[in-house]
Amino acid sequence: MRKKNAILNLFFCGLPAACAVGLLALLAGSQISRAATAAAAAPVAPTATDNASNYTTQTWPAQNGGVGFGPWKQTSVPNGGSAGTYFKTDPAGGIHIATSTGTAGTGTGTNTANAAWGVYANGGTAPTEDISRTLITPLAPNQSFSIAWQSGGIGNAGSSAGFILQHGGTTVFQLAFIGGNKNDLSITDKNGTTYAAAVVGGGGKIPFADLGGGIVATFTPGTANSTGTPYVLTINPAKGNTRFNGTLKYTGTVATIAINQFDIFDHNTTQDNFFNSPTVTPAGPALATPKAASELTFASGATGLAAVGAMGLRGRRKRKTA
Repeated sequence: MRKKNAILNLFFCGLPAACAVGLLALLAGSQISRAATAAAAAPVAPTATDNASNYTTQTWPAQNGGVGFGPWKQTSVPNGGSAGTYFKTDPAGGIHIATSTGTAGTGTGTNTANAAWGVYANGGTAPTEDISRTLITPLAPNQSFSIAWQSGGIGNAGSSAGFILQHGGTTVFQLAFIGGNKNDLSITDKNGTTYAAAVVGGGGKIPFADLGGGIVATFTPGTANSTGTPYVLTINPAKGNTRFNGTLKYTGTVATIAINQFDIFDHNTTQDNFFNSPTVTPAGPALATPKAASELTFASGATGLAAVGAMGLRGRRKRKTA
């Protein structure tokens, strides 16, 4: 290292001042450009996240795992039937939204197989299981809320399951499957309830078969305007769901009020529903800055190198004529 520095010192000492400054600017610009590009490419850490691997009991809403969320609030209304929660373990791999690293409590002890949060409300007269959780920091424009959902069955008219984004207890957005209707996911926002197939410019119908294989839904609000807050909803198949491929995209408008809570629910269904991995992801950094910085720093270095060449030539001419 000492020898290398000595060589550099001799090199720079033999150059005119403008030459050395230009070359140093070029070298510094290259380092800044690489640092800026690396920062822009770095993954964005979630501000809130949780999943079933953080839990160990059947009554998982009592545990409050993860970060960035408040405590779970559970409301069970069996109405002569049954309503509640449990772990759905997945040794056969059929629950495509399961988390693979947790310890799931079962009726016979513990099971280290994949697991997801199970929710049920069956039998009786319209039982309901409703579980909500606050976001410690409300969802900001261009942040995203995502959650995984897989259904074992819904049923006929009067049955439904899904998730809701709320301001307190007020519904801002809902994605649900409503039994006995159009065999399609429904989207509820400021303009009412629309089935996915009917969303203008949307990704098309999402029948129960697709939901039965597991989906990951991501809601991203934009910047509010005079008509409300525009949003983008994307739906992707969970890993292992071969019912559909790629990303389905839907757009709409919600009321301009802060989303500070999410809610998962099962109402009077024939089978159970499973949820996992609620996550809030912040907006990513702008990607144009590194390129501009690279161009600017390279330009200043190029100017310095031009000065190097010009002054070096002038120096040689003077020595030749002396």
